[in-house]
Amino acid sequence: MNDANIFGGDITIERLIAEATPLERVVHVCIDGALQADFDEAERVLAKARRSSKEAAESSVAEGDHGVRDAALAVEAVRERMEAHTYPFKFRAPEGHRTAFLALVKRAATGKEILGEDGKPMMGPDGFPIRELDVNIYVPELLAATCVAPEMTIEQAREFVAKLRNDVTIERLVNTAKAVAVGAVDVPFSRLASLSLDPPKPSPPAEPPTEPA
Repeated sequence: MNDANIFGGDITIERLIAEATPLERVVHVCIDGALQADFDEAERVLAKARRSSKEAAESSVAEGDHGVRDAALAVEAVRERMEAHTYPFKFRAPEGHRTAFLALVKRAATGKEILGEDGKPMMGPDGFPIRELDVNIYVPELLAATCVAPEMTIEQAREFVAKLRNDVTIERLVNTAKAVAVGAVDVPFSRLASLSLDPPKPSPPAEPPTEPA
Protein backbone atom coordinates (compact mmCIF):
# COMPACT_ATOMS: atom_id res chain seq x y z
CA MET A 1 0.00 0.00 0.00
CA ASN A 2 1.24 3.47 -0.86
CA ASP A 3 2.41 5.55 2.15
CA ALA A 4 0.33 8.49 0.88
CA ASN A 5 -2.80 6.35 1.26
CA ILE A 6 -1.87 5.47 4.85
CA PHE A 7 -0.99 8.92 6.16
CA GLY A 8 -3.01 11.14 3.82
CA GLY A 9 -1.44 12.76 0.80
CA ASP A 10 -2.20 16.32 1.99
CA ILE A 11 -0.14 15.99 5.18
CA THR A 12 3.18 17.73 4.74
CA ILE A 13 5.79 18.87 7.22
CA GLU A 14 5.16 22.46 6.09
CA ARG A 15 1.51 22.11 7.08
CA LEU A 16 2.41 20.58 10.43
CA ILE A 17 4.90 23.36 11.17
CA ALA A 18 2.22 25.93 10.38
CA GLU A 19 -0.30 24.26 12.70
CA ALA A 20 2.05 23.49 15.58
CA THR A 21 1.68 25.55 18.77
CA PRO A 22 3.37 25.29 22.18
CA LEU A 23 1.68 23.18 24.84
CA GLU A 24 -0.66 25.16 27.10
CA ARG A 25 -2.40 24.13 30.33
CA VAL A 26 -4.73 25.93 32.75
CA VAL A 27 -5.21 25.28 36.47
CA HIS A 28 -7.74 27.06 38.69
CA VAL A 29 -6.83 27.69 42.32
CA CYS A 30 -8.48 29.45 45.23
CA ILE A 31 -5.97 31.91 46.62
CA ASP A 32 -7.93 32.86 49.76
CA GLY A 33 -6.74 30.10 52.05
CA ALA A 34 -8.55 31.55 55.08
CA LEU A 35 -11.87 30.50 53.57
CA GLN A 36 -10.91 26.85 53.97
CA ALA A 37 -11.49 27.14 57.72
CA ASP A 38 -14.97 28.56 57.10
CA PHE A 39 -15.70 25.68 54.72
CA ASP A 40 -14.44 23.08 57.19
CA GLU A 41 -16.59 24.53 59.98
CA ALA A 42 -19.69 24.73 57.75
CA GLU A 43 -19.22 21.08 56.75
CA ARG A 44 -18.81 20.10 60.41
CA VAL A 45 -22.14 21.75 61.24
CA LEU A 46 -23.78 20.03 58.26
CA ALA A 47 -22.43 16.62 59.30
CA LYS A 48 -23.75 17.16 62.83
CA ALA A 49 -27.18 18.17 61.52
CA ARG A 50 -27.31 15.12 59.26
CA ARG A 51 -26.47 12.83 62.17
CA SER A 52 -29.24 14.40 64.28
CA SER A 53 -31.71 14.07 61.44
CA LYS A 54 -30.81 10.41 60.90
CA GLU A 55 -31.12 9.60 64.61
CA ALA A 56 -34.52 11.30 64.72
CA ALA A 57 -35.70 9.36 61.69
CA GLU A 58 -34.55 6.07 63.19
CA SER A 59 -36.47 6.82 66.41
CA SER A 60 -39.55 7.89 64.40
CA VAL A 61 -39.46 11.41 65.83
CA ALA A 62 -40.64 13.99 63.30
CA GLU A 63 -39.09 17.34 64.22
CA GLY A 64 -38.16 18.82 60.84
CA ASP A 65 -34.80 18.25 59.22
CA HIS A 66 -32.78 19.39 62.26
CA GLY A 67 -31.23 22.23 60.28
CA VAL A 68 -29.83 20.05 57.50
CA ARG A 69 -31.05 22.31 54.69
CA ASP A 70 -29.79 25.51 56.33
CA ALA A 71 -26.44 23.89 57.05
CA ALA A 72 -26.15 22.69 53.46
CA LEU A 73 -26.95 26.18 52.18
CA ALA A 74 -24.25 27.56 54.48
CA VAL A 75 -21.70 25.16 52.95
CA GLU A 76 -22.72 26.26 49.46
CA ALA A 77 -22.43 29.91 50.47
CA VAL A 78 -18.83 29.40 51.59
CA ARG A 79 -18.08 27.43 48.44
CA GLU A 80 -19.39 30.34 46.35
CA ARG A 81 -17.14 32.71 48.26
CA MET A 82 -14.21 30.42 47.51
CA GLU A 83 -15.19 30.36 43.83
CA ALA A 84 -15.11 34.17 43.82
CA HIS A 85 -11.46 33.98 44.88
CA THR A 86 -10.55 31.19 42.45
CA TYR A 87 -8.50 32.30 39.45
CA PRO A 88 -7.13 30.61 36.33
CA PHE A 89 -3.38 30.32 35.83
CA LYS A 90 -2.43 29.68 32.21
CA PHE A 91 0.90 28.03 31.45
CA ARG A 92 2.71 27.76 28.13
CA ALA A 93 5.92 26.01 27.12
CA PRO A 94 8.59 28.70 26.70
CA GLU A 95 11.13 28.99 23.90
CA GLY A 96 13.74 26.26 24.18
CA HIS A 97 11.50 24.69 26.80
CA ARG A 98 13.42 21.48 27.47
CA THR A 99 16.86 23.12 27.43
CA ALA A 100 15.61 25.92 29.66
CA PHE A 101 14.05 23.45 32.10
CA LEU A 102 17.19 21.33 32.34
CA ALA A 103 19.26 24.47 32.90
CA LEU A 104 16.90 25.53 35.69
CA VAL A 105 17.11 22.11 37.34
CA LYS A 106 20.90 22.30 37.20
CA ARG A 107 20.90 25.77 38.79
CA ALA A 108 18.49 24.71 41.52
CA ALA A 109 20.16 21.35 42.29
CA THR A 110 22.21 22.66 45.18
CA GLY A 111 20.90 20.41 47.95
CA LYS A 112 22.25 17.15 49.30
CA GLU A 113 22.77 14.15 47.06
CA ILE A 114 19.80 11.80 46.60
CA LEU A 115 20.67 8.25 47.55
CA GLY A 116 19.35 5.07 45.98
CA GLU A 117 18.25 1.91 47.74
CA ASP A 118 21.87 0.78 47.85
CA GLY A 119 22.81 3.89 49.79
CA LYS A 120 24.88 5.26 46.90
CA PRO A 121 24.22 8.61 45.17
CA MET A 122 21.80 8.38 42.23
CA MET A 123 23.44 9.57 39.02
CA GLY A 124 21.84 11.78 36.41
CA PRO A 125 22.19 11.42 32.62
CA ASP A 126 25.03 13.93 32.74
CA GLY A 127 27.06 11.59 34.94
CA PHE A 128 26.79 13.76 38.04
CA PRO A 129 24.93 12.92 41.28
CA ILE A 130 21.29 13.98 41.46
CA ARG A 131 20.79 16.57 44.17
CA GLU A 132 17.75 17.93 45.96
CA LEU A 133 16.32 21.08 44.40
CA ASP A 134 16.40 24.43 46.16
CA VAL A 135 12.70 25.31 46.01
CA ASN A 136 13.51 28.99 46.52
CA ILE A 137 15.20 28.91 43.12
CA TYR A 138 13.24 26.22 41.29
CA VAL A 139 9.64 27.22 42.08
CA PRO A 140 9.64 30.97 41.34
CA GLU A 141 11.85 30.63 38.26
CA LEU A 142 9.71 27.84 36.81
CA LEU A 143 6.46 29.73 37.44
CA ALA A 144 7.84 32.96 35.97
CA ALA A 145 9.14 31.16 32.86
CA THR A 146 5.92 29.30 32.07
CA CYS A 147 2.93 31.24 33.47
CA VAL A 148 1.64 33.56 30.75
CA ALA A 149 -1.58 34.69 32.45
CA PRO A 150 -1.07 36.28 34.83
CA GLU A 151 2.47 37.12 33.79
CA MET A 152 4.93 37.41 36.65
CA THR A 153 8.58 38.13 37.23
CA ILE A 154 10.74 35.81 39.29
CA GLU A 155 10.50 38.18 42.25
CA GLN A 156 6.72 38.43 41.91
CA ALA A 157 6.45 34.64 41.73
CA ARG A 158 8.62 34.34 44.85
CA GLU A 159 6.45 36.91 46.68
CA PHE A 160 3.22 35.18 45.60
CA VAL A 161 4.40 31.77 46.80
CA ALA A 162 5.59 33.22 50.11
CA LYS A 163 2.27 34.99 50.66
CA LEU A 164 0.20 31.93 49.70
CA ARG A 165 1.91 29.50 52.11
CA ASN A 166 -0.11 26.60 50.71
CA ASP A 167 2.02 23.67 49.64
CA VAL A 168 -0.86 21.79 47.98
CA THR A 169 -1.80 24.75 45.77
CA ILE A 170 1.83 25.54 45.00
CA GLU A 171 2.41 21.91 44.04
CA ARG A 172 -0.52 22.03 41.60
CA LEU A 173 0.90 25.16 39.97
CA VAL A 174 4.43 23.76 39.81
CA ASN A 175 3.28 20.41 38.42
CA THR A 176 1.34 22.18 35.68
CA ALA A 177 4.31 24.42 34.92
CA LYS A 178 6.57 21.38 34.66
CA ALA A 179 4.03 19.61 32.43
CA VAL A 180 4.23 22.34 29.80
CA ALA A 181 8.00 22.58 30.14
CA VAL A 182 8.68 18.89 29.46
CA GLY A 183 5.36 17.23 28.70
CA ALA A 184 3.72 15.97 25.53
CA VAL A 185 0.23 16.75 24.27
CA ASP A 186 -2.25 14.30 22.83
CA VAL A 187 -6.00 14.29 22.31
CA PRO A 188 -7.19 13.74 25.88
CA PHE A 189 -10.18 11.64 26.87
CA SER A 190 -12.62 13.39 29.18
CA ARG A 191 -14.63 10.93 31.26
CA LEU A 192 -16.71 13.83 32.60
CA ALA A 193 -17.67 14.99 29.12
CA SER A 194 -18.38 11.42 28.03
CA LEU A 195 -20.73 10.85 30.96
CA SER A 196 -22.42 14.21 30.38
CA LEU A 197 -23.08 13.58 26.68
CA ASP A 198 -23.89 9.90 27.00
CA PRO A 199 -24.96 9.18 30.58
CA PRO A 200 -25.13 5.57 31.63
CA LYS A 201 -28.54 4.06 30.96
CA PRO A 202 -30.44 2.66 33.94
CA SER A 203 -30.65 -1.09 34.19
CA PRO A 204 -33.99 -2.54 33.06
CA PRO A 205 -36.31 -3.57 35.88
CA ALA A 206 -36.07 -7.16 36.95
CA GLU A 207 -38.67 -9.52 35.58
CA PRO A 208 -41.42 -10.13 38.16
CA PRO A 209 -41.42 -13.66 39.51
CA THR A 210 -43.87 -15.92 37.71
CA GLU A 211 -46.76 -17.29 39.70
CA PRO A 212 -46.71 -21.03 40.08
CA ALA A 213 -49.29 -22.73 37.92
